[in-house]
Amino acid sequence: MIKSISAFFLAIAFSSSVYAWPEWVTHSPQYDDFIVGVGVGSDRIAARDAALSEIVAQLSVDYRVEQTQVLSTKNSHTESNFKQSSQMSSLPFTLEGVQELKAAHLNNESALLLGIKKSTLIANLANELAIVSRLSNPPSQPTQKFIWALHYGSTFDLANKRLRVLNLLGGDNTELSHQLESLMHERRQALDAMHCQVIASHELAAVKSALSSSLPQGGNTPLWVKANLKWKYANRGTQRLAQANLLLTITETQSPFRVLHQRNLVTEGAGSSAEMAKSIAMQQLETQVQAPISNWMFDN
Repeated sequence: MIKSISAFFLAIAFSSSVYAWPEWVTHSPQYDDFIVGVGVGSDRIAARDAALSEIVAQLSVDYRVEQTQVLSTKNSHTESNFKQSSQMSSLPFTLEGVQELKAAHLNNESALLLGIKKSTLIANLANELAIVSRLSNPPSQPTQKFIWALHYGSTFDLANKRLRVLNLLGGDNTELSHQLESLMHERRQALDAMHCQVIASHELAAVKSALSSSLPQGGNTPLWVKANLKWKYANRGTQRLAQANLLLTITETQSPFRVLHQRNLVTEGAGSSAEMAKSIAMQQLETQVQAPISNWMFDN
């Protein structure tokens, strides 16, 4: 009888060991030369996505946690409701060189251990940050320096995020860091010196608001940003087409005919009526100008 019971528990222990995940799934391993992520999913694709998300979380430099606590009182009894949410931005570079280190399968689920060499990440980041060393110094003339600052805003922001990841990985970046810091300082000075006034019709109220939020208004040098909208209409079968042509012109207030920079934005809409088509084109235009100004104001 004792032998039977012992055999029974031995069989259970053997069964549990056979049908359990390996230790690297339940306890993520640490590597000196790899950034690794473990993912479990209904198939290999889902497992890979989960593992990649874990790698991205370790490399993310933009991670925000919001906490909310609500207290409510009812019949002299206080209840507390606590909520926490997190938001992580995407990586500021392409994740290349990911390797599959281990794989396992259990109960119709897949598990993957993915890794990327730290040396590969450092080399890729250094290559993508090379653009900073190729940037020219800003113009000395204040208004031209302002246009330069608008143009390279997203470039500097992206380079700064990449540099922060490089710091996280322990990459050598002293010279690059000083160069980028100097350029960003020049950019802040150029923006702080200007006071931009957006001039637009009532039809462009949303566009005007987006531009006013994106452009500096605290400096002593006044500039005009003029927004001029023209429409074109056409028919395509039973549909009406509307094309919005928005011309943005930046000038000095003292020399309004001297154009510092000009940009033409074109959006199109289609609908059963001209008003519907026009509304769609206007929505696209408003969405476009809400993006960082350096993304659409220049031919990058």
